[in-house]
Amino acid sequence: MLHAVVVGVDGSARSAAAARWAAREARLRGLPLQSVHVSPKGGPPVSTRVQAQLMACPDAPADGAVPVGDVVPKLLSLGEHAGLVVIGVRGAGGYAGLRLGSVAHGVATRCTVPVVLVPLRPELHDLRHRPDKVTVGIDARDPADAALDFALHTAGLRGARLHVLHAWSLPPFAMASLPFAVPEKDRASWEDQEVQTLADVLRPWREKYPEVRMLPDVFLGPAASDALLRNSENAEVLVVGRRRRGRLGRTVRALIEHSRCPVIVVPS
Repeated sequence: MLHAVVVGVDGSARSAAAARWAAREARLRGLPLQSVHVSPKGGPPVSTRVQAQLMACPDAPADGAVPVGDVVPKLLSLGEHAGLVVIGVRGAGGYAGLRLGSVAHGVATRCTVPVVLVPLRPELHDLRHRPDKVTVGIDARDPADAALDFALHTAGLRGARLHVLHAWSLPPFAMASLPFAVPEKDRASWEDQEVQTLADVLRPWREKYPEVRMLPDVFLGPAASDALLRNSENAEVLVVGRRRRGRLGRTVRALIEHSRCPVIVVPS
């Protein structure tokens, strides 16, 4: 199925939340929804709970499938022809305290299209009234264009503003002087440079997406994930880029494990 929203379900409450999110997103994007439950060879029959999740979107074009095989390869194969893959951060398996399941990790690190990871607490997913509906984290000195493009398109579909967050650190020579205080004049000058760098990055994107209001934001701190996690309280989705196939960076993994809203991982 070309250009569909694919959602993986396993009967758990988390996958039910992912299915509901995927159904809303499919309607918003005008795409068909394909709900998938991958059944292991020789596994038990599909439960009624899984069957219900396979038909999560009865009022929109939808298709339910139960392929047999290994979960991650099957979802990756379907994702090659999809516009978006949606899964829960973890499924029915695993152990107490596990924040990122093996299926979610495998799909997020290797999928060739954007992957939405729906967080652990499904009661937090109704985020329609949050002020910053879409937030994207970028490094203004080495921006991930694919993530920024996807975030702008996503904000445009929602008629929402895009909160663009860039975290920066003090220069190495200033870090070497710690714990002594950095002069406020120097800190302000460096921050002005970061603001200008971010503005320069966003200028061509403002021309491409004139309908999207962008809110540039620079944050001084050693970990971009800290600022993004705080913003997940007010966002419908967080968008981040994935630099390398096969691994998640420390910042992206921290976001997936602790975000209070869905995280969209966009491959570069």
